[in-house]
Amino acid sequence: MSTVTTKTVKQALKKIGERAGFTCKNEYRVMDPSFKKPFAYVDHVWMKEEPFQTQEIPMVSFEINVNPKYLGNSKKLKGDIMNLRLVNAAIGYLVVPYDRAKKELKNIWPSWTNDLESYLDRIVEMAKPSRVRWIDLDVVLNRAIV
Repeated sequence: MSTVTTKTVKQALKKIGERAGFTCKNEYRVMDPSFKKPFAYVDHVWMKEEPFQTQEIPMVSFEINVNPKYLGNSKKLKGDIMNLRLVNAAIGYLVVPYDRAKKELKNIWPSWTNDLESYLDRIVEMAKPSRVRWIDLDVVLNRAIV
């Protein structure tokens, strides 16, 4: 299994997003209007121009995790979920190495990897009422190839 970096996943997301007609941005800043400073960053966002004000608005946002061991860090995942909520895109995706974690960590954390899908489902449940889903990073990489 080859090493995948966040940059690789961002390039794949850019390819997919541009094919779908979006403008793609990395390290999207969530601004605090009262301080005119960013208070959160999201790894990647697909934007569309809003026709009445000719400004781009976030349509799909992504937080990317490439290291299978990070999936065990619920505090980091909760922070990613919060960032996806703050962007207020129509939908947010938590990109995770699901298949890689199942393969690489099954001998280290067997019961955890057996329950990984429901664990990720519970993590994204915390985003409600925002729409956030998780997606396997290999699905993203394969979709970019097509």
